[in-house]
Amino acid sequence: MLNKNRQGLRYILDVTPELHKIQPLDGLLQGILLQVAGLLGAVNSFLAVIPEGGIERTPRVRTESFLAMMEEGTELVIHAGTGRFVGRGKVDGAVEGGKVRLIREALLRGEIQLAEQVTVVPLRVSELTIGVIYLDHPAIESQDVELLQIFANQAAVALQNVRLYEQTLANIQTLRGLLPICASCKCIRDDGGYWSQLEIYFKDHSDVMFTHGLCPKCIEKLYPDLTKQMHEKSGQDS
Repeated sequence: MLNKNRQGLRYILDVTPELHKIQPLDGLLQGILLQVAGLLGAVNSFLAVIPEGGIERTPRVRTESFLAMMEEGTELVIHAGTGRFVGRGKVDGAVEGGKVRLIREALLRGEIQLAEQVTVVPLRVSELTIGVIYLDHPAIESQDVELLQIFANQAAVALQNVRLYEQTLANIQTLRGLLPICASCKCIRDDGGYWSQLEIYFKDHSDVMFTHGLCPKCIEKLYPDLTKQMHEKSGQDS
């Protein structure tokens, strides 16, 4: 048993550097699934990612909307699959109702769920659950569960990092290329054809925050009397 546990840890240590490489999200998801399936020897498995960030395990978060989502099966989509789950779409169309409930428990509790022929592994970063791995394979021995938890922790961090990286790239791409701007009022036209003030556009498409003031030219234009007084005072002081 000790030797098997060491082999499992060695396997995780060997594959972890591959997880943390900068790579496309789809490739990472498929890689995570293949590696965890290889760890247990599971043939049929899938990985689903929770939309809009994840589920935070705190008393302040209401779970009713997510429970409704899981009951309807309208949101949780399989992003990577092996065996009989290759090419499958929604989770509720791929597994039976009882197994959907097991997936729901794993997501809400943030804990590995075991059944007779099924293992469900949540992917968590701190208190945030961002996805789930489903395996048609029982993790019977306690060391299997421990190894799965170690691997899942590494996989979840890698997944979250890639999502943040892709989000950052998307934000950068938004501010690249030709930007239609009115030569008179300086409003900017967005991709939907709507015109927005320059400040509003950059606030919506970047992390830029404007601090408003007046340049010397505008001060002279808007407040000529004050500008004249300032110039006269400056001349007297010199």
